[in-house]
Amino acid sequence: MKSINYILLFTMIFVLLGSCKKDEQKAIATSGTATTFSASTSTVALSKENADEPVLTLEWTKADFGYSAEIANTIQFDVQGGDFSNAKEVTTDVASLSKEFLGSEFNNMLLSMDLPVGEPVQLIARLKTQIKSSTLTPVYSDVLNLEATPFSLISYIYVPGDYQGWNPATADSLTSLKSNGIYDGIIYFPDNAGASFEFKITTAKNWDNGYGDAGDGKLSTDGGNLKAPGAGSYQIKADLNALTFEMVYNQMGVIGNATPGDWSTDTDMIFDNGKQTWSVTTQLVAGELKFRKNHDWGVNYGGADGTAVLNGDNIKITEAGEYVITLDTNTLTYSIIKK
Repeated sequence: MKSINYILLFTMIFVLLGSCKKDEQKAIATSGTATTFSASTSTVALSKENADEPVLTLEWTKADFGYSAEIANTIQFDVQGGDFSNAKEVTTDVASLSKEFLGSEFNNMLLSMDLPVGEPVQLIARLKTQIKSSTLTPVYSDVLNLEATPFSLISYIYVPGDYQGWNPATADSLTSLKSNGIYDGIIYFPDNAGASFEFKITTAKNWDNGYGDAGDGKLSTDGGNLKAPGAGSYQIKADLNALTFEMVYNQMGVIGNATPGDWSTDTDMIFDNGKQTWSVTTQLVAGELKFRKNHDWGVNYGGADGTAVLNGDNIKITEAGEYVITLDTNTLTYSIIKK
């Protein structure tokens, strides 16, 4: 009788163990089924006028990995003929089944792919789906074909004046990164003999539409000449929507016993609004130098190996000669190259 009971007991344990294994197997993810992927249009219309409007919506269905799990969706873009090995990726919200692109957002993405401005580009797109924090191989949707023509958001106005012979065709520019009518840039006014430091603002490289000083920081097409307070570099902000302008002294230079002015007089640098860098070509001797702002030690940069460090150590020059000195205050890097 005991033998029968033992047999029955072991049989029940075996059945329970088998049942547990089946339950565990139910929690194992499958390789996943790909989603369907669709676009609201195959030709994405991009322009400055619709930069703040929706231009493309991508939609997809939820992938099935065999059990409920947190899914990560990533949209991948590549140029026609590419294999997505260098894809531009756009992540989406975990619970979302669509992604809407504004004109500026989609255009900026294309520009980040180094695609040419003003030329139609053939693109491919797909959706990569995977379980978050999982080593399972992602699944991919079918590939969509898209076409778009990226545009440059940057627009320019020009600053002809006494400092460059009143010639709009060769005048320095102010830029608007979003083409929203607000322009900004740094203009250098040299200390030439008889310089008036006067200037105007034009919307093209001609005198067809020029703005002058209407008083109290206002601009007008009938206004007189604008005027910088003196020699040096000035950051100018012009709002052609509100017809206002601001001007603030903003000068970088080099100083030190390696420079022509020793530690007493700065050698001014000139700002390039296109490259967004300061530069000067000057004679140096063996010694040391630093960069500083507005002829004052409140903001100064030193440091070795081309890295500009606020209040950093003096930069050493070991050999006399003519040098091209460049400073990028956005990336805090510099170069000092002997000609």
